[in-house]
Amino acid sequence: AAEAVIVLLIALYFLIFAPDMREKFNEMLPTDLGRRADLWETDVSRILGGFVSGQLIIALIMGSAAALGCLAIGIGPWLIIGLFVVVASLIPVFGPYIGAIPAVLIALITPTHIHSPVGAAIAVVVLFVAINEVGGKVLYPKLVGSALGLHEVLVLFVLFAGLEINGIVGTLFAAPVAALAIVTMIHLYRFWSDMPDSLISDANRVEARQSGKIAPAPAAPEPETQADDR
Repeated sequence: AAEAVIVLLIALYFLIFAPDMREKFNEMLPTDLGRRADLWETDVSRILGGFVSGQLIIALIMGSAAALGCLAIGIGPWLIIGLFVVVASLIPVFGPYIGAIPAVLIALITPTHIHSPVGAAIAVVVLFVAINEVGGKVLYPKLVGSALGLHEVLVLFVLFAGLEINGIVGTLFAAPVAALAIVTMIHLYRFWSDMPDSLISDANRVEARQSGKIAPAPAAPEPETQADDR
């Protein structure tokens, strides 16, 4: 319990003071290196923020689908099950199956719209398999991949790679770690090659131009027209 409190306090400290710490750290670096570090930090911030928001959206969608499905089957605490699925769905691949456990048990021991308890339990299993297939193989690669700047196929690949390497924990962090590694390698390559650096994400470029970190692209000159002498 004490370790959890310490971790929470450290997380709150970083949330509150991270912008000032970032600014002071970048000011200690040489000008060019500080600018490159600021660009990398902006890309990392976008990746982590996009990953969290994408996960939350998927969890809410899957929890809502589970709640409505349980309501249609006639499971009494359908809202509680939906909320449980929202939390469980934060775990890719396995989350919805974990959320299905209480729904199946309740379907077996309480009356539902389906007269047979076994039939109700089978209906719940089919419901959650469909939710998991759509959420895990369609929504997750699409939403999280878009937020991280990764292709949907690559997201699925790194998910299965994370599962093979470190089980459930691997699936939790596979996609953001892959995105962070790609972005970091691109910035490092530009640094070692002495190339001009820039933000990777299109959304980051828009925000940077608005904040003045990147100068807006010059407008294309208008074609000159020749005066009509006639």
